[in-house]
Amino acid sequence: MFNISTSSTESLVTLVPEGRLDTINSKILESTLASLLDSEDYIIINFSRCTYLASSGIRLLILATKSLTSKGGGLFLSDLSPEVYMVLEMAGLISVLQIAKSEDVARKRIALMREDKIKSHELQFGGATYLVECLGDTGLRSSMWYDPDIVGYDELLIASGVGSPAESTDDTKDDRGIFVLIGNCCGFIPFNTTIPADFRVVSEPSKGALYIDRAFSLKGEATCRVRLISPENVAMTNIKEALMHIAGKASSDSLRAVAIADFNAAAPSLTMIFKTENAANGIFPTTIYGARFTLGNIYKPENEESFLSFASRNLTIDNIVSVTPTDVAPVLNNPLMWIFCSDGWVSPDNERVKVECTQGLEMQPYKRYLSRKLYDDSARIVVKMLHGGYSAETFQVDSYDREGRKMRPTVLKIAGRDIISREAERCTNYSLPYIMNNSAMVLGTVNFCDKGALRYNFVGIGGEGTKLEWLTHYFNTMPIEQLEILFDKIFLKILNPWYGQPVKKEIQQYKDHDPRLTFFPNLCEVAEKELEISADDKYVVLDGIDIEQINPYWFLKHEYKRREERTVDYNVSVCHGDLNMQNILLDKDMNVYLIDFSETRPRAVVSDFARLEAIFMVESALMDTPKNIKKTIDMVSVFYDHNLIDKKPSFIWKGDVPGIVRRNVSLSYKMREYADRSLPESKSIVLYYIAMLEWTLPIVCYGSVDIMHKRLSAFIAGKLCEKLLEQD
Repeated sequence: MFNISTSSTESLVTLVPEGRLDTINSKILESTLASLLDSEDYIIINFSRCTYLASSGIRLLILATKSLTSKGGGLFLSDLSPEVYMVLEMAGLISVLQIAKSEDVARKRIALMREDKIKSHELQFGGATYLVECLGDTGLRSSMWYDPDIVGYDELLIASGVGSPAESTDDTKDDRGIFVLIGNCCGFIPFNTTIPADFRVVSEPSKGALYIDRAFSLKGEATCRVRLISPENVAMTNIKEALMHIAGKASSDSLRAVAIADFNAAAPSLTMIFKTENAANGIFPTTIYGARFTLGNIYKPENEESFLSFASRNLTIDNIVSVTPTDVAPVLNNPLMWIFCSDGWVSPDNERVKVECTQGLEMQPYKRYLSRKLYDDSARIVVKMLHGGYSAETFQVDSYDREGRKMRPTVLKIAGRDIISREAERCTNYSLPYIMNNSAMVLGTVNFCDKGALRYNFVGIGGEGTKLEWLTHYFNTMPIEQLEILFDKIFLKILNPWYGQPVKKEIQQYKDHDPRLTFFPNLCEVAEKELEISADDKYVVLDGIDIEQINPYWFLKHEYKRREERTVDYNVSVCHGDLNMQNILLDKDMNVYLIDFSETRPRAVVSDFARLEAIFMVESALMDTPKNIKKTIDMVSVFYDHNLIDKKPSFIWKGDVPGIVRRNVSLSYKMREYADRSLPESKSIVLYYIAMLEWTLPIVCYGSVDIMHKRLSAFIAGKLCEKLLEQD
């Protein structure tokens, strides 16, 4: 037996369905609700005695919610049984419907909503009648921005000032002018009259940014909404006086701005006017800033719609006809107006992330902007430079919340947008599922123009106090025997899920390892400038080495193109792709932290080992005196006269072998050993040398490398090219 009992207390109706609210019994609820929806603004349905809810019943709840909400009320569901709650949860309606733990809680919430409900009154002024709707305390905050900066639309929300679109990391200031921002739409009126006015519309305020010199902003909603009741048209002079009267007095210090929607069928518009003569320090040269957006159509506001929502529906790319300086029509048709009032001023510094730099570090405005976007959960961040690489910069960041508590340390990386995007994706795909004890995790990414930023978790496995050191530190300080043990741990244990599980695939060996396709598109041009050799000369003699050899940049320019479609069946594994000793960190317990995954993907299994050999044998080579340069050239000439990966290259050094040289050769032997382990069949050195060329050829581009090491890189690259030509 199904029944619905009805009670009314304090002008509030409560329905209590008892039994199964199935398809048949839903008709009883439908009839009961139909008799109440016209007369009531709020209704409570107590489900304490109902254990079944059919889809037809859910439909009635949604329709009733829409009906009551449309007139400023609402439907509340209370005392839900577990069965009914689960049905609504599976339908995805828990966050859509108003649900209260008990009927008493629902009554209290409705009482508060009724207290806060919009208060309205009619105003007779200047022969016209207006409906004034006081929206209460909307938390409107007004701020003055004094310092030039890149600022997000979401940081300003409603604003005007002097600025221009932020669409490049280089602020030229050539198109500066008045801007007017309303939520996700910003109009620009340049001071240079030869540049036409324009506007930008973004999908949401957090996606937009602009360069500002100074600005006045409002965050929050309007405090009053004013509708013209009669007559249909009214003079602008009348409107102005009426609005000032509503705001308080003509000299009121609290009036900040007015928005006016003109429903003129021939030229509808939305105008924003800012009153700034009371701004601190007289920062604005005039008293009025603003703009008029002429529209193709103007859509009437929905019930109780906020100003920002109304503006967002009307200020769209396909609906804005033009943007002009503030020029309200002398006569307005059925205008709708919003008044913005606030007491006092709030410093924008109190509401945005403070970025502090240490050790004399200076961050360009776009880097500060990216940092603020990425650390929007913090009140203050302290940034310290860690490493400035060829294509990216990394920073250590200490974050603090709004109460001053220190949050976990992280690493900030800034690079090209494509690099950041790849790194985030490949860290998720290739690092987290495979690498043992690696705690580096991407916490978020943001973009600005062609730049991107990424935030890494970087708390050590042992907690915040864990000290992390680059592998470079151990490379420079640890005895060779211990280094070999450390490298075995990294490559044969921790990274074994990568290199220890190769899969045979067909690959394009030259195309996959062409350095011009990643970071060095102008490699041949840079080599010509740095080494004074042309990529069109097949043979060269390098200054200070004085041995005629194959020009590796000729080989890159001509032979790579000829060979780019060559394929080979080879062992493929996940490889880091840019594995250097600044991408591997360790703590005191030798836990490994791998970072920088922008180039990580499946490729020839020997790739990372060849990359490190280029660091050991070229970048770390002993080239400090003419005598050592000669010995190094003699050594590498023999070392790279070699065809098999499972045979140690010959090593010759005339006289006592310095520790640096012994270390470099020993670790290069290790790389060959790891490569051999990953290649149970083919022992050809060809692909190892091609992979090594990918990172030996570009050394000429490195700003941190001296000229003799650059010449050595070209010499060794030439030796590798000779071996490849021999293997044809």
